[in-house]
Amino acid sequence: MKTYNELIFSLKKTYDILIIGSGIGGLVSALILAKEGLKVCVLEKTINMAETYRHFQEIN
Repeated sequence: MKTYNELIFSLKKTYDILIIGSGIGGLVSALILAKEGLKVCVLEKTINMAETYRHFQEIN
């Protein structure tokens, strides 16, 4: 099993941009950067991507 530092180092070699969090800001940023031709990786600690957005929709 890789350590945290080894994992981040290997991701940095594969992707141009690492985005932490799949909220609205993270996903929109990833979309814009990918459209510009960058290799983007979005990391999320929860199972569901855009969980904050889904929660916001349920409240409103």
